Amino acid sequence: MREENYNERISVTSDALFKLIGQVFLYGGVSVGIGWLILQKSAERWVDAHFAKRQKQFEHEQAKELQRIKAKLDTVIQGSLKLQEREFKIIPEAWEKVSEAYSIASWLCSPLQSYTSLQRMSDAELEEFMSTRDHLSETQKQAIRDKRPEDRDKRWQEIDTDRRYFKARDALATADGFLKTNSIFLPDELREMFNEQTEVIWKALVAFEVGVQSEDYKMRNSAHETLRDEGKPLHERTEKAVRARLLEQTQLADDNTMMD
Repeated sequence: MREENYNERISVTSDALFKLIGQVFLYGGVSVGIGWLILQKSAERWVDAHFAKRQKQFEHEQAKELQRIKAKLDTVIQGSLKLQEREFKIIPEAWEKVSEAYSIASWLCSPLQSYTSLQRMSDAELEEFMSTRDHLSETQKQAIRDKRPEDRDKRWQEIDTDRRYFKARDALATADGFLKTNSIFLPDELREMFNEQTEVIWKALVAFEVGVQSEDYKMRNSAHETLRDEGKPLHERTEKAVRARLLEQTQLADDNTMMD
């Protein structure tokens, strides 16, 4: 379209030039030599003025186009930098939350558990101990008081196991919610690894809960095996992937700083 408009303008201005030539030769009283000299000078000035105008218009349009491209490029670069900054912030937080959920679940499902023994405590010592446990409700405290000293440990272990289980479940829910909210900012590989990690932890917690409620120690132990055989290798692979990605992001940030 621009080429057609340009050709039309050339055609119009050329017609004007030929009209001028015709007028010069139609006027009488002027020799052909002088007329041709006048015509030559006029034509030169006309051509110079015409192409100078066209050159100025072209430079103006070129400058506008370059400005438009630069503005678009700046927008793309700024958007990319903001996304990179967001990802650099999200990845460590995701790793922290998933790692916390994994650590608490591993602690919960470990076959080696330790509990404070209550059976040898005096009534005063028992009251002091329970007063320092904020998670204990008054109903739970009374249930412990009502037990014979030799039965208090079993009841306390049941209560404390429930507390540990809910702590693990809350940590997993926090990690899973964070991943779902910020999944768009995570690279595909890391997002899949984080999601797989939460699924393994959830699988272990379900097995643990069923094992406790049914007093099935084989099922309860399978939770530990799941975290050991599936969770630990995956956790280590995820850690390496996170380190690699953060190192890559750091190098990109250094490159951008040098370019600025």
